[in-house]
Amino acid sequence: MIDTSKLSNYHFGRHVFDYFPWYTYDNKNLDSPPVLNDTMRKDFNFALGDFDSMIYVWNTTYDGAFTRASAGNCISLKSSYFDSTMLFVEKGIASYLGIKEQVNDWEDIEKIRLRNLLGTREMAESYLKIIDNYIGYHDLISDMVYTQVGEDVEITVVSLQNLINRDSEIYKSFIEDEDVYKALKNSRRNSRFLNSVYSYYLKNKTITYRQTEAVKKTLQSEISNIVSSKKLSFFYVKTNRIPNVDRITNYLTEINLKFKKFNNYLLVYP
Repeated sequence: MIDTSKLSNYHFGRHVFDYFPWYTYDNKNLDSPPVLNDTMRKDFNFALGDFDSMIYVWNTTYDGAFTRASAGNCISLKSSYFDSTMLFVEKGIASYLGIKEQVNDWEDIEKIRLRNLLGTREMAESYLKIIDNYIGYHDLISDMVYTQVGEDVEITVVSLQNLINRDSEIYKSFIEDEDVYKALKNSRRNSRFLNSVYSYYLKNKTITYRQTEAVKKTLQSEISNIVSSKKLSFFYVKTNRIPNVDRITNYLTEINLKFKKFNNYLLVYP
């Protein structure tokens, strides 16, 4: 068994509890699972993409999903309860991946989870960007919409990958010039047209509107893959019950938030 004495309560410069804002911890009481704000947690159901296992909840019942029957806390470290690596905590001992590790508080426990799920600084920073945007803007946007509707409207966070899964054509709304240039550089092959456009780009550091549209059409699949790989997230605001959407968008502009407007919803982002 590994005797850690006390694990660091920070993970890449941020306190471990910052990674789980939907939980309130009784830090020293290992027998008591953290208190869950499930409404907040569900706001992230479609937001985290590759990090979706971060919103798994602590379980104390082992209600048929787990093979162990002893008392304690457990949580999955992988994609599903049926194909998972479990982290069990019993009597001050954390068990996972064949390792047994002494833990003193919930900071230690969540630190183990973070080491396994967000093992690099890049992963941690990408994940925290989503969390910090939510903390910084969710209530502000929610209050703004409330003034228009007179009641609470559900405002969730969605990832770009999730939006594309719902509508494969939506990626076109998020194409930037750099995406076109990247596809052009990597996918010219033996095409005389694409090589000619790329030569124009190398000389002028840009391409014309007509060239851009032609490249988008020719390299549609490649550009779609580039856009889909971006780790972007947005506030998803349904607008079908908002009487004056323009007032919302004007206010978003005033507070320096960006948005994309669709038929019955807004996507809002910093």
